[in-house]
Amino acid sequence: MKYMILGIIAFLLVGCGEKFDASTDKMAKISMERIAKNLPDDEASQFLKDFEIYTQPYMDFCDEGPGDCSFTNNVESLHGESDSAVVDIVAEHREYVKKMNAYYDEQELRNLVAMAAKAQGNLNDIWNIPVTAKVVTGNWNDAKGIVEYAVEYEINNTSYVDLSYVKMKVTHTPSNGGEKRISRAEFARYFKAQKKSLVRDYLGYFKGDEVDKVVDREGTFNITIIGAKPTPESYGMVEMGNHEKQRLVVLSSLYPGEYEALCEEFGYEI
Repeated sequence: MKYMILGIIAFLLVGCGEKFDASTDKMAKISMERIAKNLPDDEASQFLKDFEIYTQPYMDFCDEGPGDCSFTNNVESLHGESDSAVVDIVAEHREYVKKMNAYYDEQELRNLVAMAAKAQGNLNDIWNIPVTAKVVTGNWNDAKGIVEYAVEYEINNTSYVDLSYVKMKVTHTPSNGGEKRISRAEFARYFKAQKKSLVRDYLGYFKGDEVDKVVDREGTFNITIIGAKPTPESYGMVEMGNHEKQRLVVLSSLYPGEYEALCEEFGYEI
């Protein structure tokens, strides 16, 4: 009898076995309101906020390659879930969005501290701009007996400033684990803020009958970003308008530990 009573209580706590119905917008609203009604007032209020966050667009890493993409959850993904499971799902999503927002805030804070240090005259050149890259393809262009050995990358400028230079190191590792070939490259071209670009690094030219002795076409490429520099026009941003100054104040108060570390890294005197 004791265990039967506990079982009945547990059954009641999860909404009498109710399932979330997302078959129509109307039924989804009814399910959401039912869940809130069965929760204590403070938990119900939090649930409704979490549910709203769950249905809003949010930024996350793209499914393929570096970069950021906008995603939106489909409410139909909750269909058939128990009431208690829905509460947990939307709460977990809220915490994940909070974590991702903090990541993007800290990237913006890094840019702002770098600009502030430059404006203060304590930073001669800004190279610590967040940039990522991935290898798209390693290719060999055979023409007239000469093989052009090159690798193509996707450069993703995740920063909020336009770039004029990107430095990187490319490593080619043969499939048999032999000696690695390393190329250092500095691309002097325009990389727009928050955009991706394709670039090529020419690692050498060989006679057609020699390339296989020099390069293992089945090998793998790896790429490491060494640094990146803003365009001269972006340096104008180091004067920092009111918006940038306000954002620096807000973000530095939200992330005091990260702010202090960045100030030390860039030589910015508070």
